[in-house]
Amino acid sequence: MRLLSTEETRDGATTRNEVLSYNSTNGLPSKTRVTNSDGKQKFTRITYAIEEKKPDQTLVYQAMKDANMLSRQTETVVYEKAPGDGSTSVLSTDVRSAQTITYSNVLGSYGWAPWQVYSWKANFLSSGSPDKTFADFNHVSGASNPNWQLMNTTDMMGLQGNILQISKPSQATDVTVFRNDNVLPIGVIRGGSFYECGIYTGDYTDGKSPHYCEYSKPEYFFTKISRSV
Repeated sequence: MRLLSTEETRDGATTRNEVLSYNSTNGLPSKTRVTNSDGKQKFTRITYAIEEKKPDQTLVYQAMKDANMLSRQTETVVYEKAPGDGSTSVLSTDVRSAQTITYSNVLGSYGWAPWQVYSWKANFLSSGSPDKTFADFNHVSGASNPNWQLMNTTDMMGLQGNILQISKPSQATDVTVFRNDNVLPIGVIRGGSFYECGIYTGDYTDGKSPHYCEYSKPEYFFTKISRSV
C-alpha cells in the first residue's frame, strides 16, 4: 500500500498533501501536490540520480544504480498554480524555484557522494511567471547550464556521509564540526577550514581510540577531487 493523501487542519485552515506519482524503480514520490485552504496549489517534481541520462540515453550515474544508491535526488522543481485549476499538469511558466545536486566519485572506494548544488535563477513578472523558460539541469554539461547558478561545492565528507566542508563561489568555506563519533554536529564555523577546525574532534594524543577521527590519518575522511561521471 502507498500513501496517496493526507489532510491537516490548524486554526480552521486545511492543507491537503497528495502524492501524485511514484518513481517506478525506487518506489519513492516523484510528484506531489499541496493544496491550501484558499485553493492555491504547490507542486513538487523530484528527479533521482538513477533517472539522469546522457544524449545516447545511457545513465549518467550508472555506477550509483549499480551500487543500489536508488534514493539519491538530483533535481527538485517547485511549481505554483492558481486556485480553481484542478489539473495535475504543470507548465514551465508555473515554475517558482528549482535546485539540483550533482554527484562525484570520491577518493578511495567509498563510491558516489553529493558534490555541487545549483539553483535555477530567474526574475518573476507581475503575473508570477518567470522571465525565463525553465530547462532541466543537464548533468553532462555541468556548470555550462544556462540560468543555473552554483551555490556551493562539497570539499570534504566524513566516512559516515556527513559533509565536513563546503566552499562557495566566493571561495569562502564553511565547516561543520561533529562530535567524536562523527554522527551528531556540534557547530558550524563560517569562513573556517577543516584543517583549522577538525582537530577539535580528533584523537591527537596517543591515537588509540577507535571512536575518534585521527587527525593525522587521511583515511578517516575523504576529499572530493574531481567530477567523474
